Amino acid sequence: MFLKIVISLIIGFLLGCIPGTVIAGKIAGRKLESTVTVTGVLRELGVKYALIALGIDVLKGFLAALFATLIIGGDSGLGIAIGGIAVMLGHTFNVALGFRGSRGIAPYGGVLIMLCWWLGLLMLVLGVLIFSAIKLYKPLVIITCLLAAIFVSVFVKAGWSIAYAWVMFGYALALERSVLTGIFASRNGGFGSSGTGRRLR
Repeated sequence: MFLKIVISLIIGFLLGCIPGTVIAGKIAGRKLESTVTVTGVLRELGVKYALIALGIDVLKGFLAALFATLIIGGDSGLGIAIGGIAVMLGHTFNVALGFRGSRGIAPYGGVLIMLCWWLGLLMLVLGVLIFSAIKLYKPLVIITCLLAAIFVSVFVKAGWSIAYAWVMFGYALALERSVLTGIFASRNGGFGSSGTGRRLR
């Protein structure tokens, strides 16, 4: 079992290192100023190429969870959890980009699709709608990860998958802790007074 987990971690990490944003830029025939995030592609190249980058990131999350499940076996959700963590780490600490990367939320959507296809698609649609409404990326990460953890806990019975979903929520809180600071600081100056509510440009 240990060897299977190690193999799954390696495959998931390498899949996470596939730079969807760079590939989208090459398809467009342009070198991006921002090669890390889908929102950067959206700003520089528009919706079409942002969707290409998003699709690649979602696909690698799905494949990482799929391969880990096939390798590890069982129905406890352990394979999905292992593959999901590995692809997120590869996406966040991308070797192809000099160990730079973004938060790994798009691959998380692919992992959710592998776990429960309608739930994964629902979270991706909700994420797009929330971002379109508030144009703030950091609160979006926390909100979508929280909703995903709640939905997985309610609709999915695999214990490891539930644990993974709440780990991802904790990961989002750790990454975006400045948002929580901004919320508490709002009593003294309004939300975003500390700069945490900066709109994407």
